Amino acid sequence: MSSPSLKALASRFYRLHARLVANAYPEPGPGVVEAKKRLSQGRSFSGIERVGNSYHYVLSERGQEFERRVTEDSDRILYWLIADLTFSAATVYELHNRRADQDCRRQIFAEQQRLLGLLRPDWEDEMREETAEILNRAPFNDGLLGNLKSFLRELKS
Repeated sequence: MSSPSLKALASRFYRLHARLVANAYPEPGPGVVEAKKRLSQGRSFSGIERVGNSYHYVLSERGQEFERRVTEDSDRILYWLIADLTFSAATVYELHNRRADQDCRRQIFAEQQRLLGLLRPDWEDEMREETAEILNRAPFNDGLLGNLKSFLRELKS
């Protein structure tokens, strides 16, 4: 069985994207407008190349490629695209809902998992596993921002 063409893959991406934008933030609240805007702006299918039966997800900045992920699995490339999009929205959401006594990644990771779960529960589970690996290497550091603010206040006095 051959893998879907880029056109067919793009069609699947845009359907997932539309579902995400429609369902991500049904209630108004801090950062919701900005996060929805970030999701809507993320309607990009650029950076995807087809080489033989493989899909290449090419990440570049200012014309310089800094990462290339390769897979033959169309679901995998869709996951990568949507995971990057949801991470971007989750960071904007966290920025507007920041808690000074918490590592910002707590909200970012939870929000990204929630957004992925709106589309596919297995993607939420996969992101939860990826998050656990990250936290194994770099655990949460709650209170760091609050401790820094206290330290700076002490310096001033």
